[in-house]
Amino acid sequence: MDGRMKNISEAFIVKSSSITISKDKVGAGNFADVFKGVLRQRKGDREVAVKIVRLVGGNIGSDFDWLTEMSNEALIMSLHSHRGIIEFFGVSTDKIPMILMEYCVGGSLDIHLQRFKEHILTAERIRYLYEISNAMRYLERKQCVHRDLATRNVLISSDGFLRICDFGLSRCPRVVPPKDSGSSQIPIRWMAPETLTRNPLYSTKSDIWSFGVVIYEIFTCGQKPWPDKPVKWIATKIRKGITPELPKRMPRLIREVVNICFKSDPSERPTFKQVNGRMRLIQEMRFPSPDPRLLTLSKLKGVKPTLPPEELDPESICIELEGKEDERSIAISYAAGNSIMTSVMPAKRSVEKGKEEAKAIPEYCFKIFKLFFQKVYAS
Repeated sequence: MDGRMKNISEAFIVKSSSITISKDKVGAGNFADVFKGVLRQRKGDREVAVKIVRLVGGNIGSDFDWLTEMSNEALIMSLHSHRGIIEFFGVSTDKIPMILMEYCVGGSLDIHLQRFKEHILTAERIRYLYEISNAMRYLERKQCVHRDLATRNVLISSDGFLRICDFGLSRCPRVVPPKDSGSSQIPIRWMAPETLTRNPLYSTKSDIWSFGVVIYEIFTCGQKPWPDKPVKWIATKIRKGITPELPKRMPRLIREVVNICFKSDPSERPTFKQVNGRMRLIQEMRFPSPDPRLLTLSKLKGVKPTLPPEELDPESICIELEGKEDERSIAISYAAGNSIMTSVMPAKRSVEKGKEEAKAIPEYCFKIFKLFFQKVYAS
Protein backbone atom coordinates (compact mmCIF):
# COMPACT_ATOMS: atom_id res chain seq x y z
CA MET A 1 0.00 0.00 0.00
CA ASP A 2 1.12 3.58 -0.35
CA GLY A 3 2.20 5.72 2.62
CA ARG A 4 -1.24 7.27 2.96
CA MET A 5 -2.54 4.07 4.58
CA LYS A 6 -0.96 5.19 7.84
CA ASN A 7 -3.77 7.77 8.00
CA ILE A 8 -6.33 5.02 8.58
CA SER A 9 -7.32 4.60 12.21
CA GLU A 10 -5.61 1.71 13.98
CA ALA A 11 -9.08 0.38 14.74
CA PHE A 12 -9.34 -0.55 11.05
CA ILE A 13 -6.00 -2.38 10.78
CA VAL A 14 -6.56 -6.14 10.66
CA LYS A 15 -3.96 -8.90 10.84
CA SER A 16 -4.10 -11.34 7.94
CA SER A 17 -4.10 -14.20 10.45
CA SER A 18 -7.62 -13.10 11.47
CA ILE A 19 -8.96 -13.59 7.95
CA THR A 20 -10.00 -16.78 6.20
CA ILE A 21 -10.55 -16.39 2.46
CA SER A 22 -12.65 -18.88 0.51
CA LYS A 23 -12.20 -19.78 -3.14
CA ASP A 24 -15.60 -18.26 -3.95
CA LYS A 25 -15.03 -15.19 -6.11
CA VAL A 26 -18.04 -12.90 -5.72
CA GLY A 27 -16.89 -10.02 -7.89
CA ALA A 28 -14.12 -8.38 -9.87
CA GLY A 29 -13.21 -4.76 -10.54
CA ASN A 30 -10.68 -2.82 -12.57
CA PHE A 31 -7.78 -3.72 -10.33
CA ALA A 32 -8.98 -6.28 -7.80
CA ASP A 33 -10.92 -9.47 -7.22
CA VAL A 34 -13.47 -9.89 -4.43
CA PHE A 35 -13.76 -13.13 -2.49
CA LYS A 36 -16.06 -14.32 0.26
CA GLY A 37 -14.29 -14.61 3.60
CA VAL A 38 -14.60 -14.78 7.36
CA LEU A 39 -13.20 -12.21 9.80
CA ARG A 40 -12.52 -13.57 13.28
CA GLN A 41 -13.35 -11.02 15.98
CA ARG A 42 -13.80 -11.09 19.75
CA LYS A 43 -17.55 -10.74 19.28
CA GLY A 44 -17.55 -13.75 16.96
CA ASP A 45 -16.93 -14.59 13.34
CA ARG A 46 -18.30 -12.26 10.68
CA GLU A 47 -18.89 -13.02 7.02
CA VAL A 48 -17.10 -10.43 4.88
CA ALA A 49 -16.18 -9.58 1.31
CA VAL A 50 -12.40 -9.45 0.82
CA LYS A 51 -11.07 -7.25 -1.97
CA ILE A 52 -7.58 -8.30 -3.05
CA VAL A 53 -5.54 -6.17 -5.42
CA ARG A 54 -4.66 -7.97 -8.64
CA LEU A 55 -0.91 -7.36 -9.07
CA VAL A 56 0.21 -7.95 -12.64
CA GLY A 57 3.94 -8.23 -11.96
CA GLY A 58 6.55 -6.76 -14.26
CA ASN A 59 4.60 -3.50 -14.54
CA ILE A 60 5.57 -1.48 -11.49
CA GLY A 61 3.69 1.61 -12.66
CA SER A 62 0.34 -0.16 -13.02
CA ASP A 63 0.77 -2.03 -9.75
CA PHE A 64 1.48 1.22 -7.93
CA ASP A 65 -1.60 2.85 -9.50
CA TRP A 66 -3.82 -0.03 -8.36
CA LEU A 67 -2.43 0.08 -4.83
CA THR A 68 -2.92 3.85 -4.70
CA GLU A 69 -6.54 3.52 -5.85
CA MET A 70 -7.14 0.82 -3.26
CA SER A 71 -5.62 3.01 -0.54
CA ASN A 72 -7.90 5.87 -1.61
CA GLU A 73 -10.94 3.60 -1.41
CA ALA A 74 -10.03 2.34 2.07
CA LEU A 75 -9.40 5.86 3.39
CA ILE A 76 -12.70 7.20 2.10
CA MET A 77 -14.72 4.21 3.32
CA SER A 78 -13.18 4.52 6.79
CA LEU A 79 -14.61 8.05 7.06
CA HIS A 80 -18.22 7.32 6.11
CA SER A 81 -21.01 5.40 7.81
CA HIS A 82 -24.56 5.27 6.46
CA ARG A 83 -27.22 2.63 5.88
CA GLY A 84 -26.87 3.11 2.13
CA ILE A 85 -23.05 2.82 2.08
CA ILE A 86 -21.22 -0.51 2.13
CA GLU A 87 -19.91 -1.13 5.64
CA PHE A 88 -16.13 -1.02 6.01
CA PHE A 89 -14.39 -3.39 8.46
CA GLY A 90 -10.74 -2.65 7.82
CA VAL A 91 -7.60 -3.30 5.80
CA SER A 92 -4.84 -5.84 6.02
CA THR A 93 -1.38 -4.93 4.76
CA ASP A 94 1.02 -7.31 6.50
CA LYS A 95 0.93 -9.77 3.58
CA ILE A 96 -1.09 -9.13 0.43
CA PRO A 97 -3.11 -5.84 0.43
CA MET A 98 -6.77 -6.47 1.28
CA ILE A 99 -9.89 -4.43 2.05
CA LEU A 100 -12.56 -6.01 4.26
CA MET A 101 -16.15 -4.99 3.64
CA GLU A 102 -19.70 -6.07 4.34
CA TYR A 103 -20.66 -9.13 2.33
CA CYS A 104 -23.87 -8.39 0.41
CA VAL A 105 -25.46 -11.73 -0.33
CA GLY A 106 -27.87 -10.33 -2.95
CA GLY A 107 -25.14 -9.35 -5.40
CA SER A 108 -25.15 -6.26 -7.59
CA LEU A 109 -28.26 -4.36 -8.65
CA ASP A 110 -27.48 -4.50 -12.38
CA ILE A 111 -27.50 -8.32 -12.36
CA HIS A 112 -30.75 -8.34 -10.37
CA LEU A 113 -32.40 -5.99 -12.87
CA GLN A 114 -31.27 -8.15 -15.79
CA ARG A 115 -32.51 -11.31 -14.10
CA PHE A 116 -35.98 -10.22 -12.99
CA LYS A 117 -36.72 -7.70 -15.76
CA GLU A 118 -40.45 -6.88 -16.03
CA HIS A 119 -41.29 -8.79 -12.85
CA ILE A 120 -40.00 -5.80 -10.86
CA LEU A 121 -42.89 -3.47 -10.02
CA THR A 122 -42.57 0.24 -10.71
CA ALA A 123 -42.96 0.89 -6.97
CA GLU A 124 -40.00 -1.40 -6.26
CA ARG A 125 -37.87 0.43 -8.84
CA ILE A 126 -38.72 3.73 -7.18
CA ARG A 127 -37.77 2.24 -3.82
CA TYR A 128 -34.33 1.59 -5.34
CA LEU A 129 -34.10 5.20 -6.50
CA TYR A 130 -35.09 6.53 -3.11
CA GLU A 131 -32.46 4.44 -1.32
CA ILE A 132 -29.68 5.31 -3.79
CA SER A 133 -30.49 9.03 -3.74
CA ASN A 134 -30.64 8.94 0.07
CA ALA A 135 -27.12 7.48 0.27
CA MET A 136 -25.85 9.97 -2.32
CA ARG A 137 -27.47 12.78 -0.36
CA TYR A 138 -25.35 11.70 2.61
CA LEU A 139 -22.18 11.75 0.48
CA GLU A 140 -23.18 15.16 -0.89
CA ARG A 141 -23.48 16.48 2.65
CA LYS A 142 -20.00 15.11 3.37
CA GLN A 143 -18.71 16.75 0.15
CA CYS A 144 -17.69 13.36 -1.18
CA VAL A 145 -17.86 12.92 -4.97
CA HIS A 146 -18.30 9.26 -5.94
CA ARG A 147 -17.34 9.57 -9.65
CA ASP A 148 -18.44 6.02 -10.51
CA LEU A 149 -22.13 5.81 -9.64
CA ALA A 150 -23.79 2.98 -11.59
CA THR A 151 -26.05 0.02 -10.78
CA ARG A 152 -23.02 -2.31 -10.97
CA ASN A 153 -21.69 -0.43 -7.93
CA VAL A 154 -24.89 -0.85 -5.91
CA LEU A 155 -25.14 -4.04 -3.85
CA ILE A 156 -28.11 -5.79 -2.23
CA SER A 157 -27.71 -6.55 1.49
CA SER A 158 -29.27 -9.41 3.43
CA ASP A 159 -31.99 -7.08 4.78
CA GLY A 160 -32.98 -6.04 1.26
CA PHE A 161 -31.51 -2.54 1.38
CA LEU A 162 -29.15 -1.20 -1.24
CA ARG A 163 -25.54 -0.27 -0.50
CA ILE A 164 -23.33 1.94 -2.66
CA CYS A 165 -19.82 0.56 -3.07
CA ASP A 166 -16.58 0.98 -5.07
CA PHE A 167 -14.98 4.21 -3.87
CA GLY A 168 -11.71 3.75 -5.75
CA LEU A 169 -12.31 6.80 -7.96
CA SER A 170 -14.00 8.90 -5.27
CA ARG A 171 -12.77 12.20 -3.94
CA CYS A 172 -13.29 13.59 -0.44
CA PRO A 173 -12.00 16.83 1.14
CA ARG A 174 -10.62 14.90 4.14
CA VAL A 175 -8.49 12.66 1.92
CA VAL A 176 -5.56 13.91 -0.14
CA PRO A 177 -6.49 12.80 -3.68
CA PRO A 178 -4.12 10.48 -5.51
CA LYS A 179 -2.80 11.60 -8.86
CA ASP A 180 -5.17 10.45 -11.59
CA SER A 181 -3.51 7.77 -13.66
CA GLY A 182 -4.28 6.37 -17.06
CA SER A 183 -4.71 2.91 -15.59
CA SER A 184 -8.28 3.42 -14.37
CA GLN A 185 -11.04 2.40 -16.75
CA ILE A 186 -13.25 5.45 -17.25
CA PRO A 187 -17.03 4.72 -17.14
CA ILE A 188 -17.84 6.84 -20.23
CA ARG A 189 -21.55 5.94 -20.42
CA TRP A 190 -22.19 7.37 -16.94
CA MET A 191 -20.08 10.52 -17.27
CA ALA A 192 -21.31 14.11 -17.48
CA PRO A 193 -20.23 16.38 -20.38
CA GLU A 194 -17.96 18.52 -18.18
CA THR A 195 -15.95 15.43 -17.19
CA LEU A 196 -15.20 14.49 -20.80
CA THR A 197 -12.75 17.33 -21.43
CA ARG A 198 -9.00 17.86 -21.22
CA ASN A 199 -9.52 19.34 -17.76
CA PRO A 200 -12.41 17.27 -16.37
CA LEU A 201 -14.58 18.89 -13.70
CA TYR A 202 -16.00 16.40 -11.21
CA SER A 203 -18.54 17.48 -8.61
CA THR A 204 -21.74 16.39 -6.94
CA LYS A 205 -23.46 17.70 -10.08
CA SER A 206 -21.54 15.20 -12.23
CA ASP A 207 -22.72 12.51 -9.79
CA ILE A 208 -26.26 13.80 -10.39
CA TRP A 209 -25.78 13.20 -14.13
CA SER A 210 -24.65 9.65 -13.33
CA PHE A 211 -27.76 9.22 -11.18
CA GLY A 212 -29.83 10.08 -14.26
CA VAL A 213 -28.11 7.18 -16.03
CA VAL A 214 -28.83 4.96 -13.00
CA ILE A 215 -32.53 5.79 -13.38
CA TYR A 216 -32.24 4.81 -17.05
CA GLU A 217 -30.64 1.49 -16.04
CA ILE A 218 -33.32 0.74 -13.47
CA PHE A 219 -36.17 1.30 -15.95
CA THR A 220 -34.47 -0.59 -18.81
CA CYS A 221 -33.86 -3.67 -16.64
CA GLY A 222 -30.13 -3.15 -16.29
CA GLN A 223 -29.34 -2.13 -19.86
CA LYS A 224 -26.37 0.17 -20.47
CA PRO A 225 -26.94 3.34 -22.53
CA TRP A 226 -26.00 2.74 -26.18
CA PRO A 227 -24.83 -0.85 -25.51
CA ASP A 228 -23.61 -1.49 -29.07
CA LYS A 229 -21.81 1.81 -29.70
CA PRO A 230 -18.04 2.44 -29.29
CA VAL A 231 -16.96 4.66 -26.40
CA LYS A 232 -15.60 7.42 -28.68
CA TRP A 233 -19.00 7.72 -30.36
CA ILE A 234 -20.70 7.81 -26.96
CA ALA A 235 -18.31 10.46 -25.58
CA THR A 236 -18.98 12.70 -28.60
CA LYS A 237 -22.75 12.39 -28.13
CA ILE A 238 -22.54 13.21 -24.42
CA ARG A 239 -20.36 16.28 -25.07
CA LYS A 240 -23.07 17.50 -27.46
CA GLY A 241 -25.71 17.03 -24.76
CA ILE A 242 -27.35 14.04 -26.45
CA THR A 243 -28.77 11.54 -23.96
CA PRO A 244 -30.21 8.02 -24.38
CA GLU A 245 -33.87 7.64 -25.27
CA LEU A 246 -35.93 7.00 -22.14
CA PRO A 247 -38.12 3.87 -22.01
CA LYS A 248 -41.88 4.22 -22.36
CA ARG A 249 -42.44 2.32 -19.10
CA MET A 250 -40.84 5.17 -17.14
CA PRO A 251 -43.51 7.21 -15.26
CA ARG A 252 -43.78 10.88 -16.17
CA LEU A 253 -42.75 11.96 -12.68
CA ILE A 254 -39.51 9.99 -12.97
CA ARG A 255 -38.92 11.10 -16.56
CA GLU A 256 -38.97 14.71 -15.41
CA VAL A 257 -36.31 13.96 -12.78
CA VAL A 258 -34.08 12.33 -15.41
CA ASN A 259 -34.44 15.27 -17.78
CA ILE A 260 -33.27 17.77 -15.20
CA CYS A 261 -30.41 15.48 -14.11
CA PHE A 262 -29.29 15.58 -17.76
CA LYS A 263 -29.07 19.37 -17.99
CA SER A 264 -25.88 20.32 -19.89
CA ASP A 265 -25.15 23.15 -17.46
CA PRO A 266 -24.18 21.60 -14.09
CA SER A 267 -25.59 24.60 -12.20
CA GLU A 268 -29.06 23.79 -13.58
CA ARG A 269 -29.03 20.26 -12.20
CA PRO A 270 -30.66 19.57 -8.82
CA THR A 271 -28.90 18.50 -5.65
CA PHE A 272 -29.26 15.02 -4.20
CA LYS A 273 -31.11 16.63 -1.32
CA GLN A 274 -33.74 17.84 -3.78
CA VAL A 275 -33.88 14.59 -5.75
CA ASN A 276 -34.17 12.50 -2.59
CA GLY A 277 -37.02 14.69 -1.34
CA ARG A 278 -38.73 14.35 -4.69
CA MET A 279 -38.40 10.56 -4.61
CA ARG A 280 -39.92 10.47 -1.16
CA LEU A 281 -42.92 12.48 -2.34
CA ILE A 282 -43.38 10.23 -5.37
CA GLN A 283 -43.34 7.23 -3.04
CA GLU A 284 -45.81 8.77 -0.62
CA MET A 285 -48.26 9.96 -3.24
CA ARG A 286 -48.08 7.58 -6.19
CA PHE A 287 -45.88 4.53 -5.69
CA PRO A 288 -45.67 3.47 -2.03
CA SER A 289 -43.04 0.84 -1.29
CA PRO A 290 -44.64 -2.62 -1.69
CA ASP A 291 -44.99 -5.17 1.05
CA PRO A 292 -41.51 -6.72 1.47
CA ARG A 293 -42.93 -10.12 0.48
CA LEU A 294 -43.91 -8.74 -2.95
CA LEU A 295 -40.43 -7.45 -3.75
CA THR A 296 -38.35 -9.42 -6.24
CA LEU A 297 -35.53 -8.92 -3.72
CA SER A 298 -37.32 -11.46 -1.51
CA LYS A 299 -36.69 -14.12 -4.17
CA LEU A 300 -32.93 -13.84 -3.69
CA LYS A 301 -31.28 -16.52 -1.58
CA GLY A 302 -30.25 -15.15 1.80
CA VAL A 303 -32.13 -11.85 1.35
CA LYS A 304 -35.06 -11.04 3.62
CA PRO A 305 -36.35 -7.54 2.81
CA THR A 306 -37.77 -5.44 5.62
CA LEU A 307 -39.74 -2.23 5.70
CA PRO A 308 -37.50 0.84 5.84
CA PRO A 309 -37.41 2.51 9.26
CA GLU A 310 -39.87 5.37 9.60
CA GLU A 311 -38.02 8.52 8.64
CA LEU A 312 -39.29 11.92 9.68
CA ASP A 313 -36.70 14.22 8.21
CA PRO A 314 -38.21 17.64 7.55
CA GLU A 315 -35.29 18.47 5.27
CA SER A 316 -36.48 15.85 2.80
CA ILE A 317 -39.61 17.90 2.15
CA CYS A 318 -38.55 21.37 3.31
CA ILE A 319 -36.27 22.30 0.47
CA GLU A 320 -36.99 25.88 -0.56
CA LEU A 321 -38.54 29.00 0.92
CA GLU A 322 -41.19 30.53 -1.30
CA GLY A 323 -41.68 33.71 0.73
CA LYS A 324 -45.46 33.59 0.89
CA GLU A 325 -47.05 36.06 3.29
CA ASP A 326 -49.35 33.48 4.82
CA GLU A 327 -47.08 31.49 7.13
CA ARG A 328 -49.35 28.45 6.87
CA SER A 329 -49.34 28.44 3.08
CA ILE A 330 -47.70 25.63 1.20
CA ALA A 331 -46.20 26.58 -2.13
CA ILE A 332 -46.30 23.89 -4.74
CA SER A 333 -43.70 25.32 -7.08
CA TYR A 334 -43.55 22.11 -9.07
CA ALA A 335 -47.11 22.71 -10.25
CA ALA A 336 -45.96 25.96 -11.83
CA GLY A 337 -42.93 24.29 -13.35
CA ASN A 338 -40.54 26.48 -11.37
CA SER A 339 -38.56 23.85 -9.52
CA ILE A 340 -37.50 20.24 -9.47
CA MET A 341 -38.62 20.03 -5.87
CA THR A 342 -41.95 20.84 -4.29
CA SER A 343 -41.46 23.37 -1.50
CA VAL A 344 -42.88 22.92 1.96
CA MET A 345 -41.91 25.47 4.57
CA PRO A 346 -43.73 27.98 6.76
CA ALA A 347 -42.83 31.34 5.28
CA LYS A 348 -41.25 34.17 7.30
CA ARG A 349 -39.42 31.65 9.48
CA SER A 350 -35.76 31.00 9.88
CA VAL A 351 -34.53 27.70 8.46
CA GLU A 352 -33.77 26.46 11.98
CA LYS A 353 -37.25 27.25 13.27
CA GLY A 354 -38.73 25.88 10.07
CA LYS A 355 -37.04 22.54 10.66
CA GLU A 356 -38.37 22.36 14.21
CA GLU A 357 -41.90 23.34 13.28
CA ALA A 358 -41.89 21.10 10.21
CA LYS A 359 -41.85 18.09 12.52
CA ALA A 360 -45.41 18.96 13.47
CA ILE A 361 -46.75 19.39 9.94
CA PRO A 362 -45.67 16.49 7.67
CA GLU A 363 -49.02 14.71 7.99
CA TYR A 364 -50.83 17.94 7.15
CA CYS A 365 -48.49 18.56 4.23
CA PHE A 366 -48.82 15.07 2.83
CA LYS A 367 -52.62 15.31 2.87
CA ILE A 368 -52.36 18.44 0.73
CA PHE A 369 -49.86 16.80 -1.61
CA LYS A 370 -51.95 13.66 -1.88
CA LEU A 371 -54.94 15.65 -3.10
CA PHE A 372 -52.69 17.52 -5.53
CA PHE A 373 -51.08 14.40 -6.98
CA GLN A 374 -54.39 12.54 -7.23
CA LYS A 375 -55.86 15.41 -9.21
CA VAL A 376 -52.93 15.96 -11.56
CA TYR A 377 -51.64 12.41 -11.99
CA ALA A 378 -54.77 10.32 -11.58
CA SER A 379 -54.57 7.36 -13.89
